[in-house]
Amino acid sequence: MRRWILLYCCILFVGTTSAQSPSQVQGPASNRMPVRETPVPTFADVKRIVQTHCISCHRPGEAAPFSLLTYEDLAKRASFIKQIIESNFMPPWKADAHYRDFGNNRSLSAAEKSVLVHWIDAGAPKSKIAADNAPIPTNQTSYGRPPDLTLKLDSAYQVDGDNQEKFVEFRVAYTLKEDQNIEAVEFYSNNKKIIHHINYGFYSDVDSNKIVYYTGWIPGASYESYPPGFGWKLPHKGTVVFTVHYSPIGADEKSMVGVHLFFTHNPIKRQI
Repeated sequence: MRRWILLYCCILFVGTTSAQSPSQVQGPASNRMPVRETPVPTFADVKRIVQTHCISCHRPGEAAPFSLLTYEDLAKRASFIKQIIESNFMPPWKADAHYRDFGNNRSLSAAEKSVLVHWIDAGAPKSKIAADNAPIPTNQTSYGRPPDLTLKLDSAYQVDGDNQEKFVEFRVAYTLKEDQNIEAVEFYSNNKKIIHHINYGFYSDVDSNKIVYYTGWIPGASYESYPPGFGWKLPHKGTVVFTVHYSPIGADEKSMVGVHLFFTHNPIKRQI
């Protein structure tokens, strides 16, 4: 009896094994789903992200220590860039997006991080189309269009390289034909690397030197813009007062400061 049971088990095992051929288990090759590999990003894919999130600071004259405008700028810092984006050190954004999001949130999305890391891990390849490897274009402003008015110093100020902090106040008077509605402002400087921070305000010469608008700039900041219907009115005659805190430096530097102003013809329904 024991022999018959053992023989039956052997037949069952052999029959089951022979019935399940590889083609039956996996299916015919023609019916298999193809495995699609994620294409490797090129510099053309990467520079769109860099243009959106990085070059407002990482370009000549801005506060960042190096530019990220060319393929070479990024490729030679590839491992460093991977480290700082995976740690969320850059782009600088300290607000907790899980609690409340902001319109000017500059942090990278998960998809954008994935593109950058994949490109770096693949050896930072160039695009096969030569034109796509051209440097990232920069505008005069980060706002996306030329300013309607720029108020700045008549000449550059020399910051002595004596390793001392300096607090300097500049006044720029102006006269226009009429008041202007303002939809955005952007601090301007030829050399932001030497500026620790700056405060500046617009004062009306028509209304007893009344302060109209007050703001400032710190490294990493960009332009200020307002939702539709929001804004403030620039008086036709006034003065901009810049209070600049210069960092200690070891060599003489030239500093030009000013502000870009962007007008709007739309009415200001809510004054800022």
